[in-house]
Amino acid sequence: RVLGRCLNTRTTGEVGAADGQAEAPTAPPETGANTPSVFFDTLESYEHHYNTLHTNVCSSCKRAFPSGRLLDIHILEWHDSLFQIMAEKQDMYQCLTEGCVEKFKSSKERKDHLVRVHLYPSDFRFDKPKKALLHRGYVHGAPAL
Repeated sequence: RVLGRCLNTRTTGEVGAADGQAEAPTAPPETGANTPSVFFDTLESYEHHYNTLHTNVCSSCKRAFPSGRLLDIHILEWHDSLFQIMAEKQDMYQCLTEGCVEKFKSSKERKDHLVRVHLYPSDFRFDKPKKALLHRGYVHGAPAL
């Protein structure tokens, strides 16, 4: 009946806002009789869990993202040393919504656009992720956000 099992349940992470950030584990999972596990009843719930928390992981800070595009934006904005210099000269903050090609001068302008055009809630966390438990807070078949 159990279709999948994740042994990586001992990490806490940051679940982000518009960028969907979730901090990935920094060490390999422990194995053994006392290792907590997450079990999945359906293949879909296991695939959702795996795709949400174990793919598109930033190699610098170990945060996971729901898409490669959001990972690319994260790497550019958080880990590219030239980003701030370029942002002073041209619009560099990309819209986080798939398919929207708008760029903005600041993250605040991007947030305003996301709220106004894409109807994101105004209290949505756009830049600083909120600390939360990653695996322990995971509801099978539902995202950990």
